[in-house]
Amino acid sequence: IGNWQVDPALYDFSIPEGKYLCAEVYLNSEAAYIAVIEALFSAAEKQQLIVDNGGFLIEVVRDFEMKPNGGLTLSIQLPVRDLHRN
Repeated sequence: IGNWQVDPALYDFSIPEGKYLCAEVYLNSEAAYIAVIEALFSAAEKQQLIVDNGGFLIEVVRDFEMKPNGGLTLSIQLPVRDLHRN
């Protein structure tokens, strides 16, 4: 989920490994954020994936525009597992 290296002494929590359905999107409203989340859940269903309720939904802000009506680039990872596997 990240592309950087951090000294292990600087963090105190690791996200469990697993499968994630990922999207990188540009958002400029709350409605766009809700649409993205709904689209991820829909894509998981279409691909016969089950959302892992024991996992973590991960959001990473990649970039943001500091201007009126600016938006942000967000990377979202939805934890999933195969329909036919426990």
